Amino acid sequence: MRTPLTAIQGSSEILTRYNLPEQKRNELSGMINSESKRLARIIQTFLDVERLTDGQVELKREPFEAAAIVDACMQRVTPLAERKGIELTLDGAVDGVLVGDRELMEYALYNLMTNAVKYSPSGTQIHVFSKRVSSERNGGELRLGVKDQGIGMDSKEVQNIFKKFYRTKGAEASGEVGTGIGLSIVEQIVTRHGGRIDVVSEPGKGSCFTMVLKVKSPVLENAKTVEIGRAHV
Repeated sequence: MRTPLTAIQGSSEILTRYNLPEQKRNELSGMINSESKRLARIIQTFLDVERLTDGQVELKREPFEAAAIVDACMQRVTPLAERKGIELTLDGAVDGVLVGDRELMEYALYNLMTNAVKYSPSGTQIHVFSKRVSSERNGGELRLGVKDQGIGMDSKEVQNIFKKFYRTKGAEASGEVGTGIGLSIVEQIVTRHGGRIDVVSEPGKGSCFTMVLKVKSPVLENAKTVEIGRAHV
């Protein structure tokens, strides 16, 4: 939070103290505007973490196609990966209906994908994949994951990666800006949806984050269809 504050304070002080050319004044005004928005986003992120942790966020319980959030995230992240010279690939079709808060689940996947881009060097690949494990009783599970060829983590770092404000040594040394909060929010979202996150990583060889989520039961869907049909009869 100090970084955007310093930029705002410094720029505003220069604006008020010196008689600057119009172009320079516009540049500083633009910086104040962009940094204030960034500070607002950081504060909102902090608040979201606390609200999720305290159970104050009421999750929506609506069915949605898992493919919908994957498609949305692929469209948003692909330009980021291309600018960095990273190949982003979706491995196969995504199958399954999830029940919950689509917006939050999309945020969780987007966070995992952007993290992969941030901490991967150019010339590498990032694979987004899914695997459906079906069950007649409860619909089964959907394993939705992101695998990169980035900096990776050791076993101790993996154990701490979901703690609030925690950043690995590699992340700190990368020069990438981060708060260490994103993955904490992701875990809260997935846990609140009755799922879990599996992490496999090795220093210098990349990481794989997999969200294991409950899939809506097809048996219940069929039962609803039959009931609706009988009602019409």
